Amino acid sequence: MKRIFIWATLLFGLLLTACAEKPPVVLKLEVPTDVKVSDLTATSLTLTWSAVEDAQGYEWRCKTSEGYTSGKSAECSARFEELTPESEYQFAVRSTRDDSVSDWSPYVVATTLAVEDDEPDGPTEPENPNPENPEGFYLAIDLAKENNVDFVLGTDPDSDRVGIMIRDKSGEFRPVTGNQTGVLLLDYLIGAMKRAGTLPENAVAIKTIVTTEMARKVAE
Repeated sequence: MKRIFIWATLLFGLLLTACAEKPPVVLKLEVPTDVKVSDLTATSLTLTWSAVEDAQGYEWRCKTSEGYTSGKSAECSARFEELTPESEYQFAVRSTRDDSVSDWSPYVVATTLAVEDDEPDGPTEPENPNPENPEGFYLAIDLAKENNVDFVLGTDPDSDRVGIMIRDKSGEFRPVTGNQTGVLLLDYLIGAMKRAGTLPENAVAIKTIVTTEMARKVAE
């Protein structure tokens, strides 16, 4: 009878084990694909890759002649700066999650440019850097239009002259003359001192004979 009880106990235990809930199966993450390098210069580059479903982040690994470096990214890209010109860099990426990581992607190889190859084509400074001449602003105006800027301020190399260009209603840039700049500054100073209660009762603005009469109108 005792032997029958022991066997019954063992069978019951085996039955409980068989019916117990099985632990969830942790699926391994997919390896990031389409790993590639872009925006390559002599000292920088951008590494990008495709998104992986269910990944919470990514890790990258960089191999050089000096060894390995690694890092993490929440996005599908990483920017690398202060690289050595004309040097080879190898990159691999893997996806991560709290309970899993993928295998590493195959390495992609990139070689940074030589410094002379990194120089932009064409002139990088105007032929006439005098900011009092609108012609000296053509590079700045191109950049302002690309970035939807309304106001460009320029100085000459030793910063003892200044020029201003503003965007008009047609979207083109027009120069603000020295007289116009002076009038705007005068109007601002008078208004600011009035608002602050610091404008003297008999305040005076002094101009020369070569200064626009608009200054007189503002002062009056």
